[in-house]
Amino acid sequence: MRITSALVLALAVLVGLQVSSVLTAQGSPGGTQPLVGTWQLVDLERGMPTQPLSRVANPVGILTQSANGYMIETVTQAARPASLTAAERFMTYRGHWGTFTVDASQPAVSYHIEGHLDPGRTGQRFVRLFQRFTTSSEPRIRRRLAGRSYGISRSTARR
Repeated sequence: MRITSALVLALAVLVGLQVSSVLTAQGSPGGTQPLVGTWQLVDLERGMPTQPLSRVANPVGILTQSANGYMIETVTQAARPASLTAAERFMTYRGHWGTFTVDASQPAVSYHIEGHLDPGRTGQRFVRLFQRFTTSSEPRIRRRLAGRSYGISRSTARR
């Protein structure tokens, strides 16, 4: 009975420490991981460096960033017609995963891509500037990517 109680207590302490570290990372904009959590895409704009950004119709996406530095992001468009060619499907769907680090002094987040729908992007690193804000008591983030050959984008997401 004592061994079982000790094991239950030890397990509860370990779970409590894990939950506490995740809540600390998520809780404050100045925390070590201010972007930890799951974010749903609300708005997306894209363009080339020499052109103005244009709004992407019906964006749908999810970004998950964990307290241990791993991330996965998927972005597409809702109501894509079934008649799209393979190239059109490829151009309207993006997905990648890997690790991320946050530089809160910038504020910037660096993504280290370990896998991507486009194999040419695997192994790359890119940096997005971010801004946290609250609208209608709902946390949101806005990220901006200035790419070389991939163009630029600005996205807004909510929890």
